[in-house]
Amino acid sequence: MPRRQTNSEATILYTAVVRGKVALPCDISPPSADDSVVLILWYKGEDPAPIYTLDARRGTVEQARQSASAHLENRAYFNMINRPAFLQLDPVQEEDAGEYRCRVDFRKARTVNTVITLKVIGKFLYLHAISTKLENAP
Repeated sequence: MPRRQTNSEATILYTAVVRGKVALPCDISPPSADDSVVLILWYKGEDPAPIYTLDARRGTVEQARQSASAHLENRAYFNMINRPAFLQLDPVQEEDAGEYRCRVDFRKARTVNTVITLKVIGKFLYLHAISTKLENAP
């Protein structure tokens, strides 16, 4: 069953190059000072299983248990130091293209989702496009 986009979702478009890296943003800021993040789940496409999980239900975000799916293992890292926080994929693979959803659950506030569409292009295509632009420049 397709998910319905709600008011608590923002949609962002990103483009990455094969074998490069990309940072997919996710705002994990609690809406109020007396609230905190308890769970961050990253999904890809319509797959009901998360591809990346950060579970702080038994402590703080800094102590949270993190795990990545087998597909992302050793290629994914969730950076919470920067704001917005982001899931970094390095190196990017062609099959990484698609729709990603970052779901953030707070202790008190309602769940917030960020939806990102990732387009992945091959290096040859990317370099060819730049070369063509340079050749056709006035």
